[in-house]
Amino acid sequence: MSLGVKSLWRAQSRISLAHGFSLVPREFRNLPFSNTSQARCRFSSSTEPSSPVGVLESWDSRKYEIGERADRTVQDEASKSPPHSASANTTSTSSSTARGRLSLRRKMKTQVPSSRATPMIKPAIQYPNRRASYRSLRKHVVSTRRQALHEYNRNALDKPANDWRSTLDFMIRHTPKFGEVLDFKVGIGRGAAVEARATLSELDTNLWQIQQKHHCKIRIESGFGDDESLVLSLSGTSVSVRESLLELVRTVGKVRAVRVLDPALQLSSPELWKGSTQDQLPIQLLRDGEFAAEDETVTVYGHTADFVKMAQRPKHKFYELTTRADEIPQPALWTKSSFEQYVAKLVFARVPTHLHRSLYPVGLDHQATVVHLLTMLFSSENLRAATSTTALKMALRFIHSRGPIFRPAARTIAYQAELQHLPLDAEAFQTFLSSASRAGDLEGFNSILREMHKKGHYMRAETWTSFLSMIRDTRIKYYIMRRMRSRGLHRLQPILEELGRQKAVLDLECHADTEMGIQRLLHAQDRQYGSSWLDTITLNKMIDVLGAQGSLGACHELLDLVDRSHRVRPDHYTLNTMMTHTRSIPQKIALLSRWPELGPDAVTYQQLFQTAWKQRLPNMLRVIWRYGVFTGLTSSKMRHTLTMLMRPELTLSNNRAFLKAWEDVILGRRELVAGRLVVPNNAKGFGAVQLMKQYMEDAGARRPLVGLETKLMEAYNLDMRIHKFNREGAEISPSMRESLTIDIPLEIKQTDKRGTAQSIRRIWI
Repeated sequence: MSLGVKSLWRAQSRISLAHGFSLVPREFRNLPFSNTSQARCRFSSSTEPSSPVGVLESWDSRKYEIGERADRTVQDEASKSPPHSASANTTSTSSSTARGRLSLRRKMKTQVPSSRATPMIKPAIQYPNRRASYRSLRKHVVSTRRQALHEYNRNALDKPANDWRSTLDFMIRHTPKFGEVLDFKVGIGRGAAVEARATLSELDTNLWQIQQKHHCKIRIESGFGDDESLVLSLSGTSVSVRESLLELVRTVGKVRAVRVLDPALQLSSPELWKGSTQDQLPIQLLRDGEFAAEDETVTVYGHTADFVKMAQRPKHKFYELTTRADEIPQPALWTKSSFEQYVAKLVFARVPTHLHRSLYPVGLDHQATVVHLLTMLFSSENLRAATSTTALKMALRFIHSRGPIFRPAARTIAYQAELQHLPLDAEAFQTFLSSASRAGDLEGFNSILREMHKKGHYMRAETWTSFLSMIRDTRIKYYIMRRMRSRGLHRLQPILEELGRQKAVLDLECHADTEMGIQRLLHAQDRQYGSSWLDTITLNKMIDVLGAQGSLGACHELLDLVDRSHRVRPDHYTLNTMMTHTRSIPQKIALLSRWPELGPDAVTYQQLFQTAWKQRLPNMLRVIWRYGVFTGLTSSKMRHTLTMLMRPELTLSNNRAFLKAWEDVILGRRELVAGRLVVPNNAKGFGAVQLMKQYMEDAGARRPLVGLETKLMEAYNLDMRIHKFNREGAEISPSMRESLTIDIPLEIKQTDKRGTAQSIRRIWI
């Protein structure tokens, strides 16, 4: 099995390499010439068997071979030079690595991608708003450089070039024609029903896994008793129903014959029903006039009854973790269920921002620690019997969502799973395809696609969705959508919904100069694609397009329609997207009141802080900073900015000079005086982090009494008075300065023995 890397990445016996994840900044940590990449290449042993994880190629895997070549070049140059001391050699290696990075950055900036890469480059759009146009241009430049890096890697490895047409043709050829949507009822005899009820409830073979794999809705109609026949209903296209029925029969195991009474389902190939393993007996496809034991026979009828119960997907929720990931207690007994629960605890844990530094002061951070633990779990010989496909896919989804730096670990886990004979289904392959799509890596996408086909998996709806999302050119998108319809893919509900999502965003982008009513657009989309096409991600994309065009009224109209119909629920991305496109500060504050159940996140605080900083609003900065500290949502950029404000400077810009004059209002006069007494002369040891600790110690269990949006509006009004006095040249006395400083009351709740609140005591800071 191959998942995008040559045999030089084989970490079967080097799982501890997870400790070596790069700690360089994000902009440079994925470059081919990093020391981390070269070290990983050197650990590859030529005596190991060739890993099947090595056929597929993606840019974040090919970089290791490029790094190895660059490393050999540097070593050859070093061997020709006269010998130096060990420290000199270390310095030489570091400078060579730095030169390699600089050279690659120059190539990314100067090399123009070929026409093959143009469809994957996000176009630069000229919006009426200058800021929106600049953001679009910046995304275009980043996309262009990413494609230049892909082409540079491909040329360095002498790989043949692929374009989107060849990938599309391959997908069209190997995607079955989906006919009309059909409904069937499947009856399993009483003898096999006992085994079916047990098998179809297990972790990797439950009904949810089967219907997710083949896009076929499976419902249990009857047969909950131990002495009853099991009756299931299958709904989907002919291909989906056929594949689901095949897997159901093979999963149950005790089925000896299948009888199809509905001619709409064509099962004319006896080879499909032969035993897949040596222990499994061939399954007989009964013809007219043939008979078999009814207890071990599966009968396919026409669908006539309603369902009673539908198989449910196991759900895991994100939770707040206040300890290190390696301190999560492991199960006393490893079973498939306990293994899956432990993996869920690892991947669904979220560490609060203010605890990162204390929990992980040195070494690996939380994400790298979780990835290392996952790699160790799936590589352990003792846990081989407890591993499951569900836990594997959960781990792969987490690793790929963390970025390119962790993808080698995903390939290691997939390779270990294959060694343990844990099958990678189409959904697991789809994780790698989605990752390549997000990176815009057509070469890697095409390689994974072909390996997926070799393993016998047909093109899923998500495969087409990932391919369509990778293409950025509008005309090519429309062409691909037409080809998908000609293949009958729109009969699959997930494909139909994705076509609706893509078309809604494209229509908004293409009709920027015309008046398009939001309500009329939604009605037209609903008639063609159904009401389920609109999800939260599509809503956020539509708001982003409308906001970039300066149509804030249309954004609010869209949100009002969504709120009235309760179709989707806005999230933090919705709030932050609206914040990005809203210029007026009172309107930004009003957005916080629109969804009180959401509450601001770290991105919201940073956006508000940046706006207040640019417009020189000291009281707003005071409120944002204090509330961010108490909620643990301050960003590193916010802390760095305030730390630089606290340090003395000889020359200050007008903006910084004004805020420096109001430094005591922003940060707190009492806290600044106390902190500078402990660390005199404004030493580098005193900064925003020390102030945060002092705030928390002084507040104890108390927290802000008034909501953020209320205090922000009060702070904004005070700041307007400050700017008015500043324009008039009025001198601000200490008493006036005190009156122009906003108070932030804190509350403390006193409870009795039963835990009920008795009183609230207010304290102002």
